[in-house]
Amino acid sequence: MRMDRRGATVVSISLDDLVELYDMRAVLEAMVARHVASRITDSQLDELSAILEALDKSDGERWIELNRTFHNRTYEISGRPQWIEMIRSLGLRADVYISLVGVPARRESAALEHQEILSALRARDSERAGQAVAAHLQTTVLTASGLADNAQAHH
Repeated sequence: MRMDRRGATVVSISLDDLVELYDMRAVLEAMVARHVASRITDSQLDELSAILEALDKSDGERWIELNRTFHNRTYEISGRPQWIEMIRSLGLRADVYISLVGVPARRESAALEHQEILSALRARDSERAGQAVAAHLQTTVLTASGLADNAQAHH
Protein backbone atom coordinates (compact mmCIF):
# COMPACT_ATOMS: atom_id res chain seq x y z
CA MET A 1 0.00 0.00 0.00
CA ARG A 2 1.24 3.48 -0.84
CA MET A 3 0.15 6.59 1.03
CA ASP A 4 -0.10 10.04 -0.53
CA ARG A 5 -2.25 13.17 -0.14
CA ARG A 6 -5.21 11.45 -1.76
CA GLY A 7 -5.10 8.51 0.67
CA ALA A 8 -3.98 4.91 0.32
CA THR A 9 -3.61 3.12 -2.98
CA VAL A 10 -2.94 -0.57 -3.48
CA VAL A 11 0.28 -1.41 -5.27
CA SER A 12 -0.15 -4.61 -7.22
CA ILE A 13 2.62 -6.83 -8.45
CA SER A 14 2.29 -9.69 -10.89
CA LEU A 15 4.00 -13.05 -10.66
CA ASP A 16 6.16 -12.05 -13.65
CA ASP A 17 7.16 -8.89 -11.76
CA LEU A 18 8.09 -10.97 -8.73
CA VAL A 19 10.25 -13.32 -10.79
CA GLU A 20 11.98 -10.33 -12.38
CA LEU A 21 12.60 -8.75 -8.96
CA TYR A 22 14.09 -11.99 -7.66
CA ASP A 23 16.29 -12.35 -10.74
CA MET A 24 17.68 -8.87 -10.05
CA ARG A 25 18.04 -9.61 -6.35
CA ALA A 26 19.89 -12.86 -7.03
CA VAL A 27 22.50 -11.10 -9.16
CA LEU A 28 23.01 -8.20 -6.77
CA GLU A 29 22.82 -10.14 -3.51
CA ALA A 30 25.19 -12.86 -4.78
CA MET A 31 27.69 -10.15 -5.72
CA VAL A 32 27.38 -8.57 -2.28
CA ALA A 33 27.69 -11.95 -0.53
CA ARG A 34 30.91 -12.64 -2.44
CA HIS A 35 32.27 -9.30 -1.21
CA VAL A 36 31.14 -10.00 2.37
CA ALA A 37 32.89 -13.40 2.38
CA SER A 38 36.20 -11.70 1.66
CA ARG A 39 35.94 -9.27 4.58
CA ILE A 40 33.73 -10.74 7.32
CA THR A 41 35.22 -10.98 10.82
CA ASP A 42 34.80 -13.76 13.36
CA SER A 43 32.69 -11.51 15.60
CA GLN A 44 30.41 -10.67 12.65
CA LEU A 45 30.06 -14.40 11.92
CA ASP A 46 29.11 -14.95 15.56
CA GLU A 47 26.53 -12.17 15.29
CA LEU A 48 24.96 -13.76 12.19
CA SER A 49 24.99 -17.16 13.89
CA ALA A 50 23.13 -15.71 16.90
CA ILE A 51 20.51 -14.19 14.58
CA LEU A 52 19.98 -17.60 12.94
CA GLU A 53 19.65 -19.29 16.35
CA ALA A 54 16.91 -16.82 17.30
CA LEU A 55 15.32 -17.26 13.87
CA ASP A 56 15.13 -21.03 14.33
CA LYS A 57 13.24 -20.53 17.62
CA SER A 58 10.73 -18.03 16.25
CA ASP A 59 7.65 -18.04 14.05
CA GLY A 60 5.13 -15.75 12.40
CA GLU A 61 5.96 -12.06 12.27
CA ARG A 62 9.04 -12.53 14.48
CA TRP A 63 10.41 -15.08 11.99
CA ILE A 64 9.87 -12.65 9.11
CA GLU A 65 11.58 -9.86 11.08
CA LEU A 66 14.60 -11.99 12.03
CA ASN A 67 14.89 -13.36 8.50
CA ARG A 68 15.09 -9.79 7.21
CA THR A 69 17.56 -8.91 9.99
CA PHE A 70 19.84 -11.80 8.99
CA HIS A 71 19.91 -10.75 5.34
CA ASN A 72 20.20 -7.01 6.05
CA ARG A 73 23.00 -7.51 8.58
CA THR A 74 24.87 -9.77 6.17
CA TYR A 75 24.77 -7.10 3.47
CA GLU A 76 25.63 -4.26 5.87
CA ILE A 77 28.95 -6.03 6.45
CA SER A 78 29.80 -5.28 2.82
CA GLY A 79 30.22 -1.62 3.69
CA ARG A 80 28.64 -0.76 0.33
CA PRO A 81 25.72 1.63 1.05
CA GLN A 82 24.50 1.92 -2.55
CA TRP A 83 24.33 -1.86 -2.95
CA ILE A 84 22.48 -2.11 0.37
CA GLU A 85 20.00 0.59 -0.66
CA MET A 86 19.26 -1.20 -3.94
CA ILE A 87 18.85 -4.58 -2.21
CA ARG A 88 16.45 -3.10 0.36
CA SER A 89 14.44 -1.37 -2.36
CA LEU A 90 14.06 -4.59 -4.36
CA GLY A 91 13.30 -6.53 -1.18
CA LEU A 92 10.52 -4.16 -0.13
CA ARG A 93 8.92 -4.41 -3.56
CA ALA A 94 9.07 -8.22 -3.43
CA ASP A 95 7.76 -8.31 0.16
CA VAL A 96 4.43 -6.89 -1.03
CA TYR A 97 3.84 -10.03 -3.06
CA ILE A 98 5.45 -12.52 -0.68
CA SER A 99 3.28 -11.26 2.20
CA LEU A 100 0.15 -11.76 0.08
CA VAL A 101 1.11 -15.29 -0.97
CA GLY A 102 2.71 -16.31 2.31
CA VAL A 103 5.49 -18.88 2.34
CA PRO A 104 5.17 -20.93 5.54
CA ALA A 105 6.47 -24.00 3.69
CA ARG A 106 9.80 -22.19 3.29
CA ARG A 107 10.72 -22.16 6.96
CA GLU A 108 12.49 -25.54 7.10
CA SER A 109 14.28 -25.28 3.78
CA ALA A 110 15.17 -21.64 4.43
CA ALA A 111 16.87 -22.66 7.69
CA LEU A 112 19.12 -25.08 5.78
CA GLU A 113 19.85 -22.44 3.14
CA HIS A 114 20.70 -19.83 5.78
CA GLN A 115 23.13 -22.29 7.35
CA GLU A 116 24.74 -22.86 3.95
CA ILE A 117 25.16 -19.10 3.49
CA LEU A 118 26.71 -18.81 6.96
CA SER A 119 28.96 -21.82 6.34
CA ALA A 120 30.22 -20.32 3.07
CA LEU A 121 30.88 -17.01 4.81
CA ARG A 122 32.67 -18.78 7.67
CA ALA A 123 34.89 -20.54 5.11
CA ARG A 124 35.49 -17.13 3.47
CA ASP A 125 34.48 -18.84 0.22
CA SER A 126 33.25 -15.97 -1.97
CA GLU A 127 32.00 -18.10 -4.86
CA ARG A 128 30.11 -20.50 -2.58
CA ALA A 129 28.58 -17.60 -0.63
CA GLY A 130 27.32 -16.01 -3.83
CA GLN A 131 25.90 -19.31 -5.06
CA ALA A 132 24.22 -20.00 -1.71
CA VAL A 133 22.48 -16.62 -1.68
CA ALA A 134 21.35 -16.95 -5.30
CA ALA A 135 20.01 -20.48 -4.65
CA HIS A 136 18.18 -19.26 -1.53
CA LEU A 137 16.43 -16.50 -3.46
CA GLN A 138 15.64 -18.82 -6.37
CA THR A 139 13.99 -21.35 -4.04
CA THR A 140 11.93 -18.60 -2.40
CA VAL A 141 10.57 -17.29 -5.69
CA LEU A 142 9.92 -20.81 -7.01
CA THR A 143 7.97 -21.64 -3.85
CA ALA A 144 5.99 -18.39 -4.06
CA SER A 145 5.31 -19.00 -7.77
CA GLY A 146 4.04 -22.50 -7.04
CA LEU A 147 1.77 -21.26 -4.25
CA ALA A 148 0.36 -18.54 -6.50
CA ASP A 149 -0.22 -21.02 -9.32
CA ASN A 150 -2.01 -23.39 -6.93
CA ALA A 151 -4.18 -20.57 -5.56
CA GLN A 152 -5.19 -19.49 -9.06
CA ALA A 153 -5.95 -23.09 -10.06
CA HIS A 154 -8.41 -23.43 -7.17
CA HIS A 155 -10.46 -20.37 -8.19
